[in-house]
Amino acid sequence: MAEDLIKTSIKHQPIKKLGTIGIILIIPLIGTRIILRELQLYNDNQLVQNCEGQQICAGRIQAIENLVKASYRLEQINLEKAKLNDANLKGAKLNGANLNDAHLNGAHLNDANLNGAHLSDTNLNNAELIGASLNKVNLKGANLNNAELNNAELNNAELNNAELIGASLNSAHLNSANLIGANLNDANLEDAKLIGANFNNARLKGANLNSTDLYAANFIGANLNNAKLNNARLIGANLNGANLIGAKLINSEFNGANLIGAKLINANLNGANLIGAKLINSEFNGANLIDAKLIGANLNNAKLINANFIDSNFNEAKLINANLRSANLNGANLNNADLIGADLQSANLRSANLNNADLIGANLKSSNFHSAKGLTPEQVKKAKNWELAYYDPEFRSQLGLPPESTEVKRSN
Repeated sequence: MAEDLIKTSIKHQPIKKLGTIGIILIIPLIGTRIILRELQLYNDNQLVQNCEGQQICAGRIQAIENLVKASYRLEQINLEKAKLNDANLKGAKLNGANLNDAHLNGAHLNDANLNGAHLSDTNLNNAELIGASLNKVNLKGANLNNAELNNAELNNAELNNAELIGASLNSAHLNSANLIGANLNDANLEDAKLIGANFNNARLKGANLNSTDLYAANFIGANLNNAKLNNARLIGANLNGANLIGAKLINSEFNGANLIGAKLINANLNGANLIGAKLINSEFNGANLIDAKLIGANLNNAKLINANFIDSNFNEAKLINANLRSANLNGANLNNADLIGADLQSANLRSANLNNADLIGANLKSSNFHSAKGLTPEQVKKAKNWELAYYDPEFRSQLGLPPESTEVKRSN
């Protein structure tokens, strides 16, 4: 028994010795690999520095990719005018880096840190920047056409005159970003945060801005032709002189917004909130504003020809000298509205509430007041062409007018 135990012990001793020798050999091997890796990273870093100022430099892309993969910090690195097309820089730490006029076409920069980086006139066409941090970045004149910037952070970014045609900025944050003169035609900014952003003279034709937060944003002179802004928040926004022809603005909020001189011809603002909005000299010809809220809004001198205001609320709104020819105001609330000098020729005011509405000098030729509420003979007689409008039989009698002909009754 003892003899067997001794034999077993002797049998396993070489294996134990071999294991010990293996550990002794592996430790220096691991150390060697770490040293070699660090040496490689050092060489990569030296190569990148030696390539500084060169547009094309052999091995630079691979060297940078190696450094990025090793989580090497590349802050303040100078890559001006460098050609880095299709480079894999996911998660790169490039904050404060100089990438002015660099070529990053199709580059992969998802989750990269580019805060405070300089990318003026940089080409990022088709680049991926999903979830990237670009706060306070300089992208003036940069090409970001068809770039993917979903969930990216671009707060306080400079994007003056940048090209973002077809770019995807879904759920991105661009609060206080400067986009003056930028081209965002057909860009997707759905659910983006754009509080206080500046889009003055920017092009956003056909852009998707549904459900965006544009509180206090600026769109002076911007082109939003056929843009989608359904459920957008534009409270206190400045859209002075903006082009919103054919735009979709269903259920959007424009409380206190400035739309002076804006063009909203054929736009859809059904259910929109325009309480206290400034709409002086604006154009809404052919626009849809069914069930819109225009309480206290200023529409003086506005063009509202053929506009659809069914069941809209104009309580205490100002419509002095507004052109409402052939507008549909069926069931609209015009309580205490100021319609002095307004042109209501051929307008449909059937079932509208005109309690205390001021109609002095308004043109009522061929306008329809059937079933109108709160209307008094005194109000009507202060208007022009009041005797050529259409009223209920009883009210016509109060006005001293003869009954309407059968043909007129059928047409109204």
